[in-house]
Amino acid sequence: ALGGSSSAILPTGLDRNRVESPALPAAVQIGSRFEAYRAELSPSGSPFVLYAERMRAWDSGAEKPDWIRLEGIELRLERLIPADLTGPFSLYLGAARVRSREPRFDSTRGYAGLLVRP
Repeated sequence: ALGGSSSAILPTGLDRNRVESPALPAAVQIGSRFEAYRAELSPSGSPFVLYAERMRAWDSGAEKPDWIRLEGIELRLERLIPADLTGPFSLYLGAARVRSREPRFDSTRGYAGLLVRP
């Protein structure tokens, strides 16, 4: 399933049935096969991350759908606080331009997330 935020319950790497992208709704495309590409620019010491993603999911034997394309910026607040003070949390805010033909998207979406892993 493509889309949705990372899980606060499952450790990183255990939710292998989902390709995370918090700018998309959960399960925007579903299939047993997928392609996903991400380019990211993250200057050292800066809390901002610029990114571009392309992804799609489909079932074997079915025709590949068009790409879901995202371009966005994300602010990762844990980069503003020293690592020894942050503890096991991650806080992020972002905005992304989402374009797709199937399902039909042509919008700018905002998102935020707070993950706490005790």
